Amino acid sequence: MRARWWAALLHFALCGCAATAAPAGEGGGPTEIHYTFTVPESLAHIHARVCFEGPAPSELMCGVRWGREYLRAARSGSGQALPVREQRVQLDGVGRDACIEYEVALQDVADTYGALYAERRGDALMSNLALWLWRPPAWRSAREVTAAFELPEGMAVSVPWAQRADGRYRLDETAFAYLAYAMFGRFDVERFRVPGAEVEVARLDGLSPELGASVRPWIETAARMVAQPLGRFPRERAQVIVIPSNPREQPVGFGTVSRGGGPSIGVFLPRNSDLTRMQRDWVAVHEFSHLYHPFVERGDAWLSEGMATYYQEVLRARAGLQTPERAWQRLWEGAARGRAADHTLERESEEMFFNFSFPMVYWAGAAFALMADVELRKRGGDAASLDAVMAELAECCSAASRPWSARRVVARMDRIAGEPVFERLVARWVRGPRLPDLGPLYEELGVVVDEDGAVELRPAPAAALRDAIMRVDPELAGRVQRLGRL
Repeated sequence: MRARWWAALLHFALCGCAATAAPAGEGGGPTEIHYTFTVPESLAHIHARVCFEGPAPSELMCGVRWGREYLRAARSGSGQALPVREQRVQLDGVGRDACIEYEVALQDVADTYGALYAERRGDALMSNLALWLWRPPAWRSAREVTAAFELPEGMAVSVPWAQRADGRYRLDETAFAYLAYAMFGRFDVERFRVPGAEVEVARLDGLSPELGASVRPWIETAARMVAQPLGRFPRERAQVIVIPSNPREQPVGFGTVSRGGGPSIGVFLPRNSDLTRMQRDWVAVHEFSHLYHPFVERGDAWLSEGMATYYQEVLRARAGLQTPERAWQRLWEGAARGRAADHTLERESEEMFFNFSFPMVYWAGAAFALMADVELRKRGGDAASLDAVMAELAECCSAASRPWSARRVVARMDRIAGEPVFERLVARWVRGPRLPDLGPLYEELGVVVDEDGAVELRPAPAAALRDAIMRVDPELAGRVQRLGRL
């Protein structure tokens, strides 16, 4: 079990997870797919009834490779058992306009994997929906996919999917392409609006009343910070699942963002945290920042994690949660971690899960983002900052249903910028022999780092540009201060 737990941990360690890929077939499947999920009072399992309009698919597959272990039943509408071969339920002979049923043991997953895939606290259970949203290989042929839930009185559900007026949920292509979170049972849930979006926050039991009351202002602070560069939140809707964890020194444990039918963020919150420390922490704003761009392939983490690491520092400075000097210092110290790398940033990123070079890759990627931001601001024009490029990238591409390579994202950002700003930096600092060196750039910006690592901001040719990057946004800072008063 320990080996399996570590495998799951590594699976989630990189922000934004893709579900097990289905074959690329686009035709010959059902034209509509309608799921109805039933969860009992015990929360021990989830029962699914799936009805197809048109021809039934050849099989159903789980979004998690080991999901077959927790499939407890699969049968046709007439009650006949369906064969399971190679981790897939075989539907040969089911026919047209048919329904099938299956059941997944959620409590057994929780007992084995814990909060990485399922977690039970009191009268609520959190799970990764890829465990029980078994899907056909040719699901892109369906013009409509919906889901409904049948729950005991008083129980609720939280999923990242958009709800229709009739109460059913609409599942877009990303619902099958990526992982995401769901919660069932009796739990605390809050909804609020930030510019351009509605955010739903659901939390498992285990927090004190005082800390529980701090969850909304903390998440709202992070969401408003991420909305600042674009003038709006990068997606129309986001779901946040808060999982209490054991006390620790850090104010927030760790987080992960997924995109299965909509943004789905999971965060582990230590029981000894408090609002002041939570608001100043970087985890929530880092996870939300991933929504500026499409899901990036794992081997290209230098780009996705680098952008989020850069913005976690810049946005906290703009919100008045850390000084500009502190933000510049953290970017400097982070970039210095990669100066002794044995390989290019591209290769370090590809091998990150094998050599555990996470800090090196994240912070070298943040240095790349800073270099791009400075270059864009020097040029001026319509794309006169990284903020402007990310705003257009979020508009066109954040909700993509397939992972993008860094090469593709860079090409799109250069198209937005109007010239190969990003590709030139990639050639030198990502594919080149050395990881990003902030020394010359800091000298130009007037950011001076002494022998003890302390930062001083001095007059310099690009000092105005430097100050613009970290300038406090009075409206945002004022809002954050008000949110901090419970």
